[in-house]
Amino acid sequence: MKKLFLLLAITFTLTCCDKDEADLLSEGIETRVSGRITDFNNSPISNVKLKVMEYKSKSRYLSLYGNFPDFIQEIEVSETNTNGEYDFTFKTSGKGNVYQIEIQPSPISEQKYSNCCHSEPITTIGNPFIFNNNQLIKLYPCDVTINLNNVSDFPFQVYHETTRNPTNNSNDIISNNQVIRRIYISKYYPQKLYINRIKSNGIKQVATYIFPASNVETLTVQSIIINETDFKNI
Repeated sequence: MKKLFLLLAITFTLTCCDKDEADLLSEGIETRVSGRITDFNNSPISNVKLKVMEYKSKSRYLSLYGNFPDFIQEIEVSETNTNGEYDFTFKTSGKGNVYQIEIQPSPISEQKYSNCCHSEPITTIGNPFIFNNNQLIKLYPCDVTINLNNVSDFPFQVYHETTRNPTNNSNDIISNNQVIRRIYISKYYPQKLYINRIKSNGIKQVATYIFPASNVETLTVQSIIINETDFKNI
């Protein structure tokens, strides 16, 4: 009887271990991925970087019921062409079993799109997979000349909804000298530029400036004057 219980216990343990092990896909399975990236008006967006990411998961489903997969590697990178299209093939490595295609952020130095970054599970490994997206916001540069009328309580932070700022605070305004800041705007809508500051007494304030829709796809320019009376408590 003891031997029977021992045998059952060993069998149960091995079964549990098998369930806990990830069921990896074989190495070298080819999958063709293609699609088109546009804005909501179907205007194509070029130079959108896409990556295929490989994960190892026990269930083959990302973050399902607390199942967080292990990231293995980035296995393919591609970009959209002038028509917003991409088409490439990747191979499984034998180290993973879950694959995602991810839209990467546009570089801070030349921002061409916003509303990023979407990812989509690739559900047809070994067969063609199509992923289209029309949710990005196509951006165009706008240089804003900022004049300051004897204001105080620096630094000021420049914020614009679709513009990514550097992480090193180099975009901050630190004196009353005139500065030019580049933002990246949609041509379809009026744009709001926010100047934020914290006064010496700890009160947070913001000044808001509105520009009309540009309706063009080239560099535009704007100019503002920051006065003390522009700031409102928040």
